[in-house]
Amino acid sequence: MIGAMDKESKKLADEIEAQTAQMLADIGTSTRNLLIAITLAVLVGGALAALLIANGITSRLAAVEFGMRTVQTSNDLTVQVAVEISQTNQANTD
Repeated sequence: MIGAMDKESKKLADEIEAQTAQMLADIGTSTRNLLIAITLAVLVGGALAALLIANGITSRLAAVEFGMRTVQTSNDLTVQVAVEISQTNQANTD
């Protein structure tokens, strides 16, 4: 009788140990998967933030370049008008 109870106790202990090991393995797997998901989310979020920042910088550089072209065109027109005035004045004095 005691031998049968001892056998049954050992069997229950083995089952509990197996279930506990499986539960811990499942928790470990889900924790690992959660950490991987968080890491990927952070990496993707960081990449998106970097792209948005780069896009903003590119847009600002394009605006600055456009402004510089506008100023250059304005300067070219000013020089052209000055040359025309100078030539007209030169022609009038001759």
